[in-house]
Amino acid sequence: MVDAGNGGSKAAGGFFLAGFVQVLLPKELIIKWVGAKSGMSGILIATSVGMITPGGPMLSFPLVAALFRLGAGYGPLIAYLTSWEILSFYRMLVYEIPFMGISFAVLRFSVSLVLPVLAGVSAQKIVKYFEKMPPEKKE
Repeated sequence: MVDAGNGGSKAAGGFFLAGFVQVLLPKELIIKWVGAKSGMSGILIATSVGMITPGGPMLSFPLVAALFRLGAGYGPLIAYLTSWEILSFYRMLVYEIPFMGISFAVLRFSVSLVLPVLAGVSAQKIVKYFEKMPPEKKE
């Protein structure tokens, strides 16, 4: 049996949190720590936060949308989502270690650790490339 109300309540919770973030976090703080010009430190901060963020997409995507509206850069946002998807401590503790064992989990985590950083840096470089491109070539 499918619980139709569960998805709606998760979505509502995610949107509530995203609204909260927009009201409680000053735009200047977001721009300073994870803005487009925050560089590698912004990517590393976003990667770290992604690792410890619990919950599913109904929480993470509204949060990313709120941070984007507050001035977070593409690189940190891509790093956050990539980290949340592949380095989540919650998923590692609840699913991966019990099913695959600690050795496998540590190995997978170790080899995956660089991926959010690479994704964030790549996103920043791609955005810079398209910003410098003449308008007629952007299409």
